[in-house]
Amino acid sequence: MNAIQLKNELYTIESKIKQDIMNFHQHVMSATRDLIFYEQTIYEKMMTYLLMMNKKEMSPKAFKEMLEMVMQGREEKWHMVRYYAENADSYSIFNVIVYLKRIWPEYKKLHRQFKRLRAKLIDDLGELKTLIECIKAKPKKNKRTMQALETLHDLHYQVLEALTIELGTIDFRKYLDYMFIGDATISKNEFLSLLNLDRSKRSQETIRNLPERIDRDTFLDAVFVDKIEDEWNDTFGEMIFDSVMIAKDRDPELRKRMLDKIDEIFEGKLPMYKATYDEYLQPVKLERMKPKLRLVKK
Repeated sequence: MNAIQLKNELYTIESKIKQDIMNFHQHVMSATRDLIFYEQTIYEKMMTYLLMMNKKEMSPKAFKEMLEMVMQGREEKWHMVRYYAENADSYSIFNVIVYLKRIWPEYKKLHRQFKRLRAKLIDDLGELKTLIECIKAKPKKNKRTMQALETLHDLHYQVLEALTIELGTIDFRKYLDYMFIGDATISKNEFLSLLNLDRSKRSQETIRNLPERIDRDTFLDAVFVDKIEDEWNDTFGEMIFDSVMIAKDRDPELRKRMLDKIDEIFEGKLPMYKATYDEYLQPVKLERMKPKLRLVKK
């Protein structure tokens, strides 16, 4: 690679990576604003529901005191909470659940775009690695090549810094659980009205056998275990799975228990691998993990 080729290659990769970094940061900022709005709206609806649950059980004076305490510092944002608290007798949990269902596709879209832009940055690191190694392999280095290396290492640092950013998440299952606060249940018809149902014979049999009142465990089993939602539109199943993955990523002990359970179910026959990455986040080694030793009963 001569000096002109080096200069052109450096300009091309520098422009591309800086643009990718900028696109990544812009998406993170825009998506974070949306996620904050989603969660604030969910929380406002959830608080309205919880307040209205207590309204029938409290004296008007006690309820008003509780309302003022809840509203403290939130007057500019929580118009809906005050309106319902002062003018309505009830507020359905389905207002919360339907909103969750409505924003779920947008929520997933934000995270898919985040992952695409993040993957692009990791690909950029691979290009940086190739060019840096090419320059380092040159037997003679002049001032221009040393400046090029400095620029590339600086880009390497900027990309790694960007990759430390994570996009916020919403634990949707937490809000689904509120539907069953205390010993609450919902009717079978209410439950089925929330879902895009699978029309297979197996799912129809499961649906017929559901009890007339649905509690939390029945809800989770039907959606997440029996999978009675349409496989191409399983909103609530996806919500629950997403929450499980969030919990797994945040809790090393839970992650270990999940891996142990997978190993137990497949009796060590499911191959598991450990990947090793270099400083450019490129895979350099993939090794199969040894299965756990098992006691064989005679």
